[in-house]
Amino acid sequence: MKHQRSMRTQILGLLISSAAGVGTLEAAALPPILIGVSNVQSGPSRSLGQQLMQGSMSYFTMVNDHGGIHGRKITVVLKDDKYEPDPAIQNTNELITKDKWFFLFDYVGTPTPYARAAPTALL
Repeated sequence: MKHQRSMRTQILGLLISSAAGVGTLEAAALPPILIGVSNVQSGPSRSLGQQLMQGSMSYFTMVNDHGGIHGRKITVVLKDDKYEPDPAIQNTNELITKDKWFFLFDYVGTPTPYARAAPTALL
């Protein structure tokens, strides 16, 4: 379990680093790295998503406090899917098509991303 978390953190760091790029603009002018999350924040299973987000946000806050990734801060938007497939699909589609987030992260459980995945949710 500990090895999986370490590997996950390394993979996330590589993804963010490779996508962030190095620019010549000042840090204040650089756009943030946008991360979209849809997971359970309400209902009986809320602690799953809340604890996952708490850990993730601790890491992202630390990265931002140290200047971000190549000067770019990380911005996270969280949408509550209530651990149900329909809201998870709607949230995912909005994050991809409307909000144009860089990548999606911290999904929780089998029911939400796999039960009734919409075609755009699988892109």
